[in-house]
Amino acid sequence: MKKSGLIFFVLIFASLSFAFTVRSRAMEKTDVDVQAQTKTEANKDGQQSLIKKTSGTFTSIFRNLLLVSRDNITVSNHEYVNPNQLLELLDEQTNYFIWDLYEKDVEKIILTDPWVSEVKIKWRILPLGMDLQIKEYSPFAVIEVYGESWLLTKDGKLLEPLSSVGNSHVVVEASNLPRITGIDEVKGRSITYSSANNRLSYTLEFLKPLHNVEEKNFSIERIVLLEDGAFLVSSKGTGAYPEIIFPYSVKNNFPLAFKKINAIIQANKEKNKKIGKIDLRFNYSISE
Repeated sequence: MKKSGLIFFVLIFASLSFAFTVRSRAMEKTDVDVQAQTKTEANKDGQQSLIKKTSGTFTSIFRNLLLVSRDNITVSNHEYVNPNQLLELLDEQTNYFIWDLYEKDVEKIILTDPWVSEVKIKWRILPLGMDLQIKEYSPFAVIEVYGESWLLTKDGKLLEPLSSVGNSHVVVEASNLPRITGIDEVKGRSITYSSANNRLSYTLEFLKPLHNVEEKNFSIERIVLLEDGAFLVSSKGTGAYPEIIFPYSVKNNFPLAFKKINAIIQANKEKNKKIGKIDLRFNYSISE
């Protein structure tokens, strides 16, 4: 419901309230018959009591119609976000007047939650309430940086430290995500990327296409950024690939790289040789 519609809704009830008040005052000023003054005054007292009671009831209804209860604020489309914690961002109140919610800039407040990427507000009438329709970020990997593990989006946004995650669903999902290490800022060494932010961006540029590789038994467990800008990749699962060191340039042609890797694995399998690591930097060197 748009703001203009809500303002119109408020004006309608305000007009009715004003009209009722005018009518009430007119009734109070009605001339009475002097000969029946006692009886009329008694009736007048009863009318005034009824007017006050009715007016109070109407005012109460009017106020309640403009009051948004915390119970009437809902959160939709959430998988990772805790709705109660999200609503606590507003404040400790349990009821809000509708204009207070406008002044609060609810959308801006809700977007301070690191998991929320978008929010749309859908208003409801009778009872007055609103639905926060959110869109969440999804964790893409776990990054180990400066001694702490963080959930990370595909675009490099830090979501939440693993140590503070209370959602069991998120904990289980995190256990299956690739882990990124070697991102800490490096000082005093001559490498291409030194700052943590640059090293992370560099790693994600490599990891995104690698993550889309469709090879049987290849599931990334860990990726380590090495000092020379290459990546040490470990896979997991039954029949997993050996550790592989990829130069950054391979990111433009992973299908060809894996064709050669598979050929190396098959050739050594036929010789009953176990491969511990394949290094694609130096003409496909192999170590047991």
